[in-house]
Amino acid sequence: MKKSKKLKTDPHINLGSCLCGSVRFEISGAMSDIIFCHCTQCRKSTGNFVASVSVEKKYFNLIQDNKLKWYASSDEAERGFCSTCGSNLFWKPKQESYICVWAGSIDEPNDLKGEAHIYTAFAGNYYSIEDNLPQFEHDYPE
Repeated sequence: MKKSKKLKTDPHINLGSCLCGSVRFEISGAMSDIIFCHCTQCRKSTGNFVASVSVEKKYFNLIQDNKLKWYASSDEAERGFCSTCGSNLFWKPKQESYICVWAGSIDEPNDLKGEAHIYTAFAGNYYSIEDNLPQFEHDYPE
């Protein structure tokens, strides 16, 4: 999963959390629009495809993280989740300056909207992609 190339220009603070509130965070800078990832790892770790935004790590702050656990899902990235309620929250590449945050964990209201679907070659056979957003069989193009 790569970060989106499009960043929103309104850098107001967005808050978010897991289901039980044990992990809380704030985003104080621009977020990308939503990238929908259909890769096998995202589907296996969440039960469906993932809707995420990317944000530069310098604009991401954990407010409360005593129940946050990280799982090394590959040599390149980790996935963050709450060890109390099990909420999947983050995908963080080890050698990059950004973190992907699951859009559903960001409090509303927000102005998030879809940008594209990636790894559609791995989409589950139990659903179809029916919007008009761009689709990429593999990663978001450079």
